[in-house]
Amino acid sequence: MITLAQILKLLDTALVQSGTILFDDKGPTEVMDVGAIATALQAMPAADAARVIRALARSKMNYQRGEQLALSILAELRNWDELVDADPHIRRLMNQEGLASRHVDGPLTLHIPTIGEELTLAAPWAFNLYYERRNDTAVSFYLGVDLSATGLYDRLINARWENGFKFQWCTIAAGTVLAVERIYVRAGGAAMKEYDSITFRVISTPDGRKTLGKGKVRFWAKLLECNNIQYERL
Repeated sequence: MITLAQILKLLDTALVQSGTILFDDKGPTEVMDVGAIATALQAMPAADAARVIRALARSKMNYQRGEQLALSILAELRNWDELVDADPHIRRLMNQEGLASRHVDGPLTLHIPTIGEELTLAAPWAFNLYYERRNDTAVSFYLGVDLSATGLYDRLINARWENGFKFQWCTIAAGTVLAVERIYVRAGGAAMKEYDSITFRVISTPDGRKTLGKGKVRFWAKLLECNNIQYERL
């Protein structure tokens, strides 16, 4: 058994010994024995393990590096179904790290969309939508928030911070047609993968809401979360 306090102490020790730059660049697995933490959590009842992982991800200590460690721990675990049943918030973390797309049986077929390719969502897609200039039309369209409003960030009670931006959970309905407008991937350490993304334009929605014209709805999402999209190619 391992507690949240013990994990945070291990995190503090790793940051002191290895430094924050190495942690942020290479990831927790390079400076900590993440496997040992995962093994200890695996031996615990799923409800207790999920509670610790969720609390770690929400920890404000060390500039939210607890969330990065929680994602690395999840990648080492294999009882995902039990954890999600115990705490649905674990699914959100898995989506954020692209783990949900890996939890399948049998081989996978690689498909990298081309620019302009249109995809119809075969199931609702939930992801973190960032309150950032390039997402302003989507934030308005899906979350009903005007990013130009005065004192906006003070009113975003349910949003969370990351790298200077706030983000909020967003779900796009099945039947929505998205067009790929940009794919951004660059080489680098673990920290650089945080910038991998795909930019989409909303072509149409199941409810027929207008998405064309001057206010075209565009947004980017992290590549790992895009890997959770279930779609049909047009």
